[in-house]
Order: sequence, then C-alpha cells, then structure tokens
Amino acid sequence: MSATVTIDGTTIENVGLRLKGNSTLQSLKNNSGSGQAGPQNGPGNPPGGAGATQLSFDDPASLPWLISFDEYQEGRGYQGHKEISLRPASNGSLTAMNEALSLDLTSQSGQVTQDYSLASVSVNGGTSAPRLVIDLPDAQWANELGDGVLYKADASGGMDYQGEDPTDYEDGYSQINAEGTYDLEPIMRFLDFVNNSSDEDFHDHLSEYLDVDEFATYLATQTLLSNDDAMDGPGNNYYLWYDVHQGTMQVLSWDLNMTFMGGGQGGPGGGGPSTAGDAGSPQNGNNQGQDNAPNLPGQPGIPGTQGDAPSPPGGDNGATPPDQMQGEKPEGVGPQTKNPDDAKGGGRHTKGSSILKQRFLTDSSFAELYSQAYQSLYQELIASGYAQQALDSITQNAVDAGDTAATDVQAKLAQQLNSISAETPQIQTDNQGALGGQMRDRTSENSEPAQQPAEAV
Repeated sequence: MSATVTIDGTTIENVGLRLKGNSTLQSLKNNSGSGQAGPQNGPGNPPGGAGATQLSFDDPASLPWLISFDEYQEGRGYQGHKEISLRPASNGSLTAMNEALSLDLTSQSGQVTQDYSLASVSVNGGTSAPRLVIDLPDAQWANELGDGVLYKADASGGMDYQGEDPTDYEDGYSQINAEGTYDLEPIMRFLDFVNNSSDEDFHDHLSEYLDVDEFATYLATQTLLSNDDAMDGPGNNYYLWYDVHQGTMQVLSWDLNMTFMGGGQGGPGGGGPSTAGDAGSPQNGNNQGQDNAPNLPGQPGIPGTQGDAPSPPGGDNGATPPDQMQGEKPEGVGPQTKNPDDAKGGGRHTKGSSILKQRFLTDSSFAELYSQAYQSLYQELIASGYAQQALDSITQNAVDAGDTAATDVQAKLAQQLNSISAETPQIQTDNQGALGGQMRDRTSENSEPAQQPAEAV
C-alpha cells in the first residue's frame, strides 16, 4: 500500500508499505483485543515463546513495517537505502537491543551485516514508539558487495540436494540480484558437493566451493552471540553470497533477534539441543502456511499518511497476507521443499540446513579453524571490553528514543556478556543447536559502537 513517510524532517511521498515477518505477525492473528503492543513478560525478561512479540493493530507504531522507497518510483532511495525494516520488540526491549548489539558486534569484527539505527516512530500523528530500524539485503545491497549473486534461504527450505535441475531449488532459495545473468545453478552445484562428496573429498576440496575461513568465523560468531535461530534454526536465517570470480560461497547472517536470549538452549556456544520446531516452523512447532497468515483489519494506521489509511486489497475479510508485495513469499511461508528421499541425486540428507555445519565441524582441521576464530572474536569483542562499551552506547540511544525498559535490558545483556566462555565451546554436530553466517564488511569504516537515534514520523 502507498504511504507518505517523514524521516528527520524529510518527507517522501508514495512509498510502499507492508507488514513483514510472518512468524512475528502470527501474534496479530491471536491478539484480537486492544492495548499497546510490547514485550509479553515485562521489562528485561525474555518474552514467552523464546522471543515472541505480542502485537496489536491498535498500536500500529509498534508493528513490523517494511518501507520500500522504490516500490512506486523505480530507482528511488533514501540515503542509499531502497528498503528499511522497522523491527518488532525483542527480548524485553522495544528497540530490540539484543539485535542491535549483535549487529554492532558483527560489524566490529569485520563481517558483513545490516546497517541499523534506533528511532522514535509515530503513525498518523499518534503516540510515538521506540524502534530498531535496519537496512535490508536487497539487490542494491548485494551489488555493493562486489561481483556476485546473493541468495536468501527460505524458511521452508534446507540444504538437501534436489537433483540437476536448478529450478528444483526455487522453493528453498530466492535470488536477490543478477537475475537474467545467473540463476540457481551455483546453489545446485554447492549443495551437490556438500551432500554427496566423500569425507576425503570434503576435506580436500571444500575450499573450492566455500570460503572456509569466513564460515569458521560465521559459526564462531553465532556461538558467541548465543544465536539459536541461525542457518540451522527454525527460521533458516541466512543468505548465501556467490563470488563469481572465486566460484565460492559465503554464508551471511540475517535476523539476529533471537541472540542473547538468556543463553538459549545452546548457551554461549550453541551446543545444547534445540527446542524449536523443524526448519520452516515457528517455535510452537506449527508450520504456519499462507492460508493462516493474519488478515488485516479494515483501517490499520500507516506511518506518515494523512487521514484514514487505505484498506489492504481484498477488504476486511480475506485480505492479502501482509507480507506479500510483488509476489514475495512471507518469511516462513511457502511450498515445502521436496522430500529428500525423492531427490534425484541421493546422497546424505539432514533436516534443515545443518549438514554443512555438521560436516564442517566433524573434520578436525575445519574444527580447529572454528576454535581459532572463536578465540580471536572473544579477545576482540569481549576481553577487550568493546561489547560492554557498545551495549552502554546502545542503551543510551535506546533511552533517547523512548525505550523505558532499556536500563533493565542492559543489565540482562551485561550478564549475558559476562557469561560468555573464554574457552572455545564445543558445539554438537548431530543436527542439534543452531548457528548462522557473514563475510567482508561493508560498514567497517565506522567502528564506533551503536548508531545515533533518528526521528521518524
């Protein structure tokens, strides 16, 4: 739908606006009452459902909006961004301080991550709400990384080899850029090797398919962040970057809102068994398909619009699911990938996207790379005091944005930082736990912790 948005006094008309994040939006379907949205379990405590957020259409300023500046005007952006996302409350914080801290630490370590800021947001002149705003990995974002192709792993997919037809991988991966020049063949070749190579070939030739040093750093980072919802978690949260010159893949992290959740099941090491559902399912284990996407009420408020907001297509009943625009599938929604038993190529099969991590860490040489990466990250981010410095800065910015629970959440997160092991944690390799991904930094020029709050009306 179309909206007018004002950011720091700059007004942009006719931008695209939609709700984003199907799993998060399930709370809208379950919450038909009124009242302000926010963390369910009170300030400073992890919400129920391991990060679930209670949302309400009566509080549109707290909803997870995606703003697309070029939806109705091709090529338009705001300060170099085509799309930005307003993230929902997480881990007891209206500004998702745990996610902001994880983004900051990832950037500081020299890995690619999304830009972010803390903001105060109001809708149609209503009461403002503090929010975390992040950049999205779209085609422009991908093109800034260099010569390569960006693929997003869909929540219903996995790393199973599906055979020799690249179109058979469309249910598991979405191509973000370079369409018409490349297709899903690099994914197909990569998964063929990951699933079907012998242990000897995997050891000797993995570096021809994957940047192994970056992947070791990726795994170590997710361990350090205690992320139970990364590449082999229930949300299948990662991107793959294919370097066309090297012919190798890199794993990039995405959606860090489940980090530092009281240690999670894996603790600072991601080693314990996951209590989450299968890949593609929310934490309650129910796979919410498109038919179960929440219907929008007749007149939700739209940021920056004048008067009543337009109704979504389809009216009050049977509205188009909120996370669809230009045919995009909602997160966690879409056709299931083929049964691995029906795959043309045979080979090894593990649920979700854990097979790469599993094979990587059962190889002693690659496991040593992981251990070295963890030690390096611990010294750079934790032992140096940088993480606490970043947390303090984020807390002040969250307070400035209006997050009244910020100081309580700061204390919880500080405890999490203090509990991080100085020794390299052992992580299981039997399809349990969850870990996620990164590559070279596009924001490393700015190593100052945290971002200053912005005003959004």
